[in-house]
Amino acid sequence: MYYVYFETEPRLLHEGTKYNVEVPTRELQDQIANELEKYGEVFNIQKLDAPVDQFPVLTKETYKRNI
Repeated sequence: MYYVYFETEPRLLHEGTKYNVEVPTRELQDQIANELEKYGEVFNIQKLDAPVDQFPVLTKETYKRNI
């Protein structure tokens, strides 16, 4: 598995959010990182081989569960 780590800007009284997204291929990792770069409130986008430990990992299963 591969990971895309990113942060979002704080909104109103909420703190910024930091996430890891788990993806199965490097190609998908590149696509997601490129898409995230289009959004002004998303920054510090990193393509990694392992998640950043202290932040949640969004997988296909956890994403569906949290919607």
